[in-house]
Amino acid sequence: MQPIEQKVKEILAQPASSLSLAPGIRLTFLQQLCLNFPVFYEEIKPKPPIIMVNQFDRMTSLKFQERFWIGLANLLIKCEQFAELGFEDKWLLYKHAWLIFFKIERYYSTIQTFGTSFNDFRIMYNDTLVLDFNNPDNTIKDVYPQHYEQWKSLWYPIRDKYFKCIVNPMKSLQISRFELIYVLAQILWSATDITGLSEKANRVAEDISDQISNELHDHYVHERHLTNYASRLTKLNKIISATEVRMI
Repeated sequence: MQPIEQKVKEILAQPASSLSLAPGIRLTFLQQLCLNFPVFYEEIKPKPPIIMVNQFDRMTSLKFQERFWIGLANLLIKCEQFAELGFEDKWLLYKHAWLIFFKIERYYSTIQTFGTSFNDFRIMYNDTLVLDFNNPDNTIKDVYPQHYEQWKSLWYPIRDKYFKCIVNPMKSLQISRFELIYVLAQILWSATDITGLSEKANRVAEDISDQISNELHDHYVHERHLTNYASRLTKLNKIISATEVRMI
C-alpha cells in the first residue's frame, strides 16, 4: 500500500462527529460541505505568483494531487452523513469521486484565474503552475522527444474533447462556488452502481441525492432568482457526465 493511500484511509476511518448550529438542528450534507469547503479550497486554490511553464512535471503534479487527496478526505469526513458510513463504503465512494472532481475543480480554478475566453487553453495543473495546452513546444519531463511526439498525436484529440465537452461549457456557465460544491456532492452520491457498495450506503445516497437537488432548487429560485433554470442544470449535469467518461 502506498503511503498516501494509507494516509487517506486513516482519515476515512475516523468516526463521525456531530455538527449542529443549535440543539436539535442537524445540518444537511450540502450545508456541511459548504461550511467546510473554504478550508479545503484554501489549500489548493491558485496562489501568486502564477508561473507559466512549458514542461509538464509528473512528480510536481503528483505531489499536488496528494495534497488534493488528503484535503478531500478531510473535507468529506467532516460531513456527518458520509462519516457515519462503514469504512469500505467511504473508501469506495471516495475512490469514485476524487479524480472526477479533481478535473472539474482544476478547470473551475483556471477559469477563476484567467477568465472565460474560448481561445485560452491555459490550465492550472497545481496551485502555482500553468500550462498552455495549445503551445506546440510543451514537453513532458523525463520523456524522450520521440516518445513525446507519439504522445502528442494521441493527446491533441483528447484535449480538444475536454475543452469542447467540459472546459468551454464551464466557461459558458461561469459556475459559482455553490454549484462547484453541488457538483462534488452529486458526483459522490450518484455512484450507486459501484460494485460492493452496501445497501445502507445506497439508501443514504438516494436520500442525499434527492436532498441536494431540492437545495439546488432553493439556491436558484431564492438566492439567484432564477425561475427557469432547467437548461442550466442540464448543462451542469452534462459536464459531470462528460468528466466521468474516459476520453481515450
